[in-house]
Amino acid sequence: MSRAPVGIIGGTGFGRLAELVEAQSAELETEYGWPSAPIVLGEIDGAGVAFLARHGNPHRIAPHRVNYRAN
Repeated sequence: MSRAPVGIIGGTGFGRLAELVEAQSAELETEYGWPSAPIVLGEIDGAGVAFLARHGNPHRIAPHRVNYRAN
C-alpha cells in the first residue's frame, strides 16, 4: 500500500469522498484492533489521500462504539 500525505476521517454525513479518483480500499488491522471501515486510498487534484469512514460504511457504528484508537 502506498502512503498518502493527507488523511481524512469522515464523520456523520461524510461517509465517502465523491472527488476521490483511482480509489482502492485496504483493510488494515492496527495494534488496537480493526478500524471502523477499510481505508480508501486515492487522489484528489493529484494529491494522495487516505479516507476513513469513522462510523463505518455504511454508517452503522454508534459514537460510543467507535474504536477511536484503531481509527
